[in-house]
Amino acid sequence: AYLGILSLNQVIFAGNKLKYARQSTELLTQVARLDEVNDRDQIVYNIINSYYNLYKVLQGKKVVEQNVASLDQQIKQSQRFFDQGIVTKNDVLQFQLQKANVELNGIDLENNRRIVNYNLDILLGLPETTQLTIEQVADADKPLGMLASYIDTAIATRPELRQADLQAKVADNNISSVKANTLPNLSAGASAYYVDVSANPLPKAGNYITPISIGITASWNFGALWNNKHKVAEARIERTQADITKSITLDRIKNEVNQNYQTYIASLDKIKLLQTAIAQAGENNKILESKYRSNIASAVERADSQTLLYQAQINLELAKADAGLAYYTLLKSTGKLNK
Repeated sequence: AYLGILSLNQVIFAGNKLKYARQSTELLTQVARLDEVNDRDQIVYNIINSYYNLYKVLQGKKVVEQNVASLDQQIKQSQRFFDQGIVTKNDVLQFQLQKANVELNGIDLENNRRIVNYNLDILLGLPETTQLTIEQVADADKPLGMLASYIDTAIATRPELRQADLQAKVADNNISSVKANTLPNLSAGASAYYVDVSANPLPKAGNYITPISIGITASWNFGALWNNKHKVAEARIERTQADITKSITLDRIKNEVNQNYQTYIASLDKIKLLQTAIAQAGENNKILESKYRSNIASAVERADSQTLLYQAQINLELAKADAGLAYYTLLKSTGKLNK
């Protein structure tokens, strides 16, 4: 005789573990997508940061070039005064030394420019030999709202908090899935038998029979009723940890927004002070230039006044760039940089 068996089994109920697993997978997929959002924001911020760094270096080089040109005139003037016996050779050397110091600063700036320019080329996907130039940046004095509004925006937008909420839902699903181990399983099955007395796998009329059986099976893992308690407790601990993690993340984001907000305000105040300092240094430089020509002030005093003006000019350009970057840093901390 020939015997063939065909069986089909379908789980009807398994404590909804499949549903919980599917939901957890969907939630973790959303978490991964938020990672992409965070990475994209970081890339944009890196580009902005490099942009402002390049601007700072270029402005520093511009100030260096202006001061070298001014010092060249001072050296010629002091040399002429020396030839006329009005000043000493040491006066000429003072201006030459100051020029050398400025040029040394220029060498450092050029080295930094090459490094920042190369990094920005890489970030922008440009050929590595591309020479970038930035004539000016947007006005750093942006309209500033209340601190609370920036914190509220960060709470509603930052992907880390949305990820924390999703992780909490994953933990909830995990608790439900673990609890499902204590529920009964229900499945349905059907079996068909092919019996041919002639031992022929190909059926012929009147030579075979096909009995069919259909049934429902219920099973229950009674051991899980005792062993599952610890697993449920562990799952609940993970849920609590998810809440703690969100709370820590929330505090960190609030502190980050507040720090960046205060930094931006301070950078604007610094610009105002430096603008006043430049006006004062410029006036002082004019006075000492006049005194030096009248042989009232020494070459050291004249060189010092020029150095003060030079340093104030550099500090102002750096402060403007720092303020611009501080604004975008504040935007990044609210989650609105790339939106």
